[in-house]
Amino acid sequence: MNQEHYPVYLKFTFILDSKNQDFLIAKLVSLGFESFEEHEHELDGYIREAQWTDPMHNAIKEMKGRSFHSFRVQRLLHQNWNAQWESNFKPILIGSFCGVRATFHDPLEGVEHELTIDPKMAFGTGHHETTWMMISEMEYMDLEGKTVLDYGAGTGILAILAEKLGATQVDALEVDLQAVENILLNLDLNNSAAITCLHGDINDVKNTRYDIVLANINRSVILESLDTLYHMVVEGGQILFSGILAIDRELVEEKIMQAGFQMNKILQRGEWICMHTEK
Repeated sequence: MNQEHYPVYLKFTFILDSKNQDFLIAKLVSLGFESFEEHEHELDGYIREAQWTDPMHNAIKEMKGRSFHSFRVQRLLHQNWNAQWESNFKPILIGSFCGVRATFHDPLEGVEHELTIDPKMAFGTGHHETTWMMISEMEYMDLEGKTVLDYGAGTGILAILAEKLGATQVDALEVDLQAVENILLNLDLNNSAAITCLHGDINDVKNTRYDIVLANINRSVILESLDTLYHMVVEGGQILFSGILAIDRELVEEKIMQAGFQMNKILQRGEWICMHTEK
């Protein structure tokens, strides 16, 4: 890849008031930040310059005084972000159920399902609480012979796991073209044959029916998609929702129930919520 094709990122360095960074990270993720580096008294957050808007800047200024007392911004040009992200990537274990590693790690031992994910600069590797909870809950779901939609697939990690758990048809839907390219790479790494990678949004699959939907996105997209998702899921079908901040739990739970879903289980990890629902 030529240098001029590397995306330009903004690096925000937040000077922290306390060591509790979870809430700040959660809020920044909801604004579109993709990656973080945690230090004792500082937090570095990265977002693509092309995605940055004035309302985002105003939102950060409004957060000042809660979990940080100042911040600075640096524009970063022409860096191989994939190489930098890989250097910080470590294998993840979700009990003995599932392990996630990169191609440059040794094979994992003592796990039922091993996933190989090339760690590009995005969530969806299993490190983030939302992905971790989705994987954890999938251990207790029956995916054998099911049709599955991974909505907002990111790296494709949930789609790949769904196939390994016996799903016969899996669609990995992703709106970001760079993420789609990463998904295709990860499908090859895991010899995934039952997964179709789709570049688009929910409207591109709204006429397809699924037994299970895995929706690890964010509050806004979830709420906008509820009616469409309800009609896409078969009777008795299940949806896992994540990417929801704990502070938004009541609102999202109420909207999900109003859309016609039954709440089976709610998980929390750090500042994040995962909801297991059924039609």
